[in-house]
Amino acid sequence: MTFCYHDAMDVNKKIFELFKAHEITYDLFVHESASTCESASAKRGLDLSVGAKSILFKGKSGFCVFTIRADRGVSSLKVRKILGSNKLRFASHEELMKLCHVVKGALPPLAGPLYGLAHYADKSLMSGEKVVFNAGILTESVVISTSDFLRLADPIICEFSDD
Repeated sequence: MTFCYHDAMDVNKKIFELFKAHEITYDLFVHESASTCESASAKRGLDLSVGAKSILFKGKSGFCVFTIRADRGVSSLKVRKILGSNKLRFASHEELMKLCHVVKGALPPLAGPLYGLAHYADKSLMSGEKVVFNAGILTESVVISTSDFLRLADPIICEFSDD
């Protein structure tokens, strides 16, 4: 099921509704605006490796989200191979806002339940007990268990880290 949003606050609200509906416990961090993984990590006071970053890509079949541990880089070659697409690009700021109703840096790793988009998660996310990510806005982050993240997001697990 795909949901429509009017703005980023609707995305933020929907995330907490999903947590409640799926009985997911979370810790909430309210902090100054942070548009990069590094600045968000510093504001949260948590190691960068706990964070998850999500990227909206456009391949030959359309848009999809790839999520990886924040301390890792994404191999575009591996992503193209996974998608079977010679063409691959990052979504523009306008596309990110139009499709996902968030600004750069605020895309939550919940592409399926929030947007009905294909979602791929790097196997690096399987390590560690917790995952932290922006909650659709740059001033709030949530920490949930890795198992709850996998249960809610239900991503396709693959390897696309350049590390």
